Amino acid sequence: MKNDRYKYPVYIGLITAMITISAFIRIPNPYLPFTLQLLVIFIIPAVFGARLSFYGVLIYLVLGLIGLPIFASGGGISYFLRPSFGFLIGYLFAVIPAGIVAKRIDNIYGYILSAFISLCIIYLFGSIYFYFNINFIQDKAMDLDTALKVSVLPFILPDIVKMIIAILLIPAIKRIFLSK
Repeated sequence: MKNDRYKYPVYIGLITAMITISAFIRIPNPYLPFTLQLLVIFIIPAVFGARLSFYGVLIYLVLGLIGLPIFASGGGISYFLRPSFGFLIGYLFAVIPAGIVAKRIDNIYGYILSAFISLCIIYLFGSIYFYFNINFIQDKAMDLDTALKVSVLPFILPDIVKMIIAILLIPAIKRIFLSK
């Protein structure tokens, strides 16, 4: 993507659109919905790099927070008060190291490491935010162990499946978007 500067805004818009669309493919859950957003978050840094992915996720978050109903359960500034918002913040910080790793190790092993780093960062931000939100914003008592059981444990297996699918798709998607 060295001489593709004119394509950057298009790529950023595409990233934002991919995350938005993947938010609407969901299975309801009492606390946190199952969506395909992580599948996209695993793919975009490996294909588009850290910087473009960061901007695409940032625009997605800003658009959702200003009121566009593009998050899994709506939008608006009040979404910040939802227990699941920490996972969205995690997306923003996950794509940076994931993109760097995928660029430096541009093969299947780099994609695996990139996706694993993303997942760890997202789970870290999401579970901590979930714990503090339930205890201090929702004003309900929940210990950290229970918060992890609710916000992370049910998602591990589906997220690993998404990770495998993303890793398998990355080479084909890179050929589509980055071929001359």
